[in-house]
Amino acid sequence: MNRKAERLQVHSLYGGRCAYCGTPIEIQEMQVDHYLPLRRRKKNGLERDSIDNKKPACRSCNHYKRGLLPENFRKVLKKLHLRIAELYHIRVARSYDMISIKPFDGQFYFEKISSISAEEIPALTVQTKVDP
Repeated sequence: MNRKAERLQVHSLYGGRCAYCGTPIEIQEMQVDHYLPLRRRKKNGLERDSIDNKKPACRSCNHYKRGLLPENFRKVLKKLHLRIAELYHIRVARSYDMISIKPFDGQFYFEKISSISAEEIPALTVQTKVDP
């Protein structure tokens, strides 16, 4: 499979959304994440560079996940709200009730939609912009 066809296939896996946070992403902005990092050996029968090991990711999620295993990424996200709450500007904004911080629920987008039927998934696709 050529690179362009593979990118299209990865992009369509979750209706044009980031597999981790669920944010809609255009194919030009999408980054292909290796679910199990390339530096890891074959695990659970999953070839590291196969299409089954690739997920569409927004730039933020792919950058933050880096080379972490999915469970380690989940652990990092579960503590993120605590780190954010300590930032000075965030503390001020919270004092004025401008923002609220909540913990990560522990589920990635692809896990949340796994219970959705195939008929419902097209409703999640990204609407492309059409200039007048």
